[in-house]
Amino acid sequence: MVSLVVAFLVSLLVSGVIIRLSRTRTLPWDDHDLQGVQKNHARATPRVGGLAIALGLAALLAWVAFTQPGQAGEMALLFACGLPPLLAGLAEDFTKQVPVRTRLLATAASGALAFFLLGAQLSSVNLPGLDWLMGFTGFSLLFTMVAVAAWPMR
Repeated sequence: MVSLVVAFLVSLLVSGVIIRLSRTRTLPWDDHDLQGVQKNHARATPRVGGLAIALGLAALLAWVAFTQPGQAGEMALLFACGLPPLLAGLAEDFTKQVPVRTRLLATAASGALAFFLLGAQLSSVNLPGLDWLMGFTGFSLLFTMVAVAAWPMR
């Protein structure tokens, strides 16, 4: 439980610093477009919340490496699997010019990394024909990548 509290507190602290900095100066990660169709903010809003989450996870990894060294290796691999979408998202936050396709491919790459580095794969979806196809590594890899990339979509 202490591990989760460490991650939460670091994320909370970094989020507070980001918000505070954005309120006191103009920063490249702020969204200054207040007139867009889906814009509901009255002032510029920071777009780098993923950075706070990533730093919280990095603190969690450091804590686990210190307190439970045997667990740190797999956690480091999991953290590495999340880097492609994090970096693509941060590039978008700073430049506002990274296409959706690039960010989607980065998320699919994250699924591929998890497949190879952690053995995380979808092998069954409880559909007779599809489950047979999942027995083929290439199809399972592709399906896993699509599932990871499409998960947050609505």
